[in-house]
This record gives sequence, structure tokens and C-alpha cells, in this order.
Amino acid sequence: MQMKSFFVQIVLISSILFANLSYAIEGSNKVRNNHIATFMGITYNTHHKAGDFTLGLDYEFRPSAFGSSLGFGMFGEFVWADHGEYLLGFPLYYHFDTGVKVLVAPGVMFSEKEYEKLNINTYERVKELRSSTEFLIRIGLGYDFHINRASLSPTLSLDYIDSHLSVICGISCGIAF
Repeated sequence: MQMKSFFVQIVLISSILFANLSYAIEGSNKVRNNHIATFMGITYNTHHKAGDFTLGLDYEFRPSAFGSSLGFGMFGEFVWADHGEYLLGFPLYYHFDTGVKVLVAPGVMFSEKEYEKLNINTYERVKELRSSTEFLIRIGLGYDFHINRASLSPTLSLDYIDSHLSVICGISCGIAF
């Protein structure tokens, strides 16, 4: 039920972001301080050899004091893995003049993991789910295509979680304000 609710929230936020694109009449060269985007893609876990659908939301703030190159923000993602994974991170962005951006982000992953334990009364193995919180580090690369205030950004990121690597690729659709 939580996954369905999260999916509905992402769809609603996406609809709100693009409902007012007709008002985006200012030039696309102006750098705006705030940007919010939805993300849709695939997370490939190299340890489990599995690719899972991923939805997310990210926010970036680019303070004027640092020019238009540096930004920081927050992202949240849900990965439809075997037991579902929630990721939360705090990226630092660097934007090149060409539209290319790179990011580095510390974060956490919340998930449930399956463990086996031995029942001492029956000597049978019993599986149980336990909540797990893991530290992650993300590095990423993207390219921003701007159409007035709207943006479309293909992205490629690598997450290092619990000595395992995940590759995330997808596309972000957002709006600057």
C-alpha cells in the first residue's frame, strides 16, 4: 500500500510541475535559484544482478553568492526491489556552462532485509524480515536541456552501499522557479 501511495504522490507532483508550463515565458538562459524535478529510471544492483524500477523527487538550490555553478539539495527515491528500498541523499552539484552537471551526495538507504535464523525448539531455519539502514555515497553525471523554466535531464549515477555498487540511469523532468 505504501508503494501505491508513493507512486500516486510522484504522479501528482509531476502533474503540478508541468500544468503551468505555459507560464514559462522568460528566457531559458536565466539561472534560477530553485529547481524541483521528478525522476524515473532503473536501478541495477551489481551484487544481486537485478534491475528495478525507480521513482524519485529531487530539489536543488543554487545560491547567487556562489555564482550559477554550485548548488546543493536533497533527493528521495523509491526502488521497487524485492523488499523495497527508500533512498535519501543530500547532493552537492557543480554545473558546467555546457549544460553538463556532476554531483556527489552522501545519503542513507532504508530497506527490509531477509535473514535466516535457526529455531532452537524445532531446529528449522526460519526466515524473517528486519529493517536495515545503510550509508550510501552517490556520484552522478547529467545533462540539462532547458526549455524556458522546464528541464529534461538524462542522468547516470553510481551508488556505493554496504560495499556494493548500484548503477542508476533515467531521466528527470523538472521546473525552475
